[in-house]
Amino acid sequence: MVVGNIYNDEDGKYIIDYRFIKLNASNFVTLYCDVTEFDSEDEAINSIKLDNYFYKIVLQGVYHIDIKRLADRLLEEYDNIIKIENATTPSIDIQEISKENSIRGTFAKLMIDELEKHPEKSNMIYEAIENVLK
Repeated sequence: MVVGNIYNDEDGKYIIDYRFIKLNASNFVTLYCDVTEFDSEDEAINSIKLDNYFYKIVLQGVYHIDIKRLADRLLEEYDNIIKIENATTPSIDIQEISKENSIRGTFAKLMIDELEKHPEKSNMIYEAIENVLK
């Protein structure tokens, strides 16, 4: 891992001051956390038990809580979380909504098509679905 700073010297030139920190593979752990069963952020945070390793947390499942707030709180409470990845889906039945003969149904159909065409953008599409359909 590289840690560093960028600053200007007296002549206005950028100086990059960096150092390498060697991390052993055993010191970096990916932890998968299914958020489907959690009804609150506190419940989710209390279920996560971390040791003295560096962590990448992958949130998975269908969520009923605010995932952004959960991620922010995890980063505030734990110093050893390097990254949080969101692989969750909202608790909205988009297939059922797509059957409606309304603007909501049309939007749901468009989002289903987008998910099929661009699976790499699923996080952004699910965020749009949640913001519009909830």
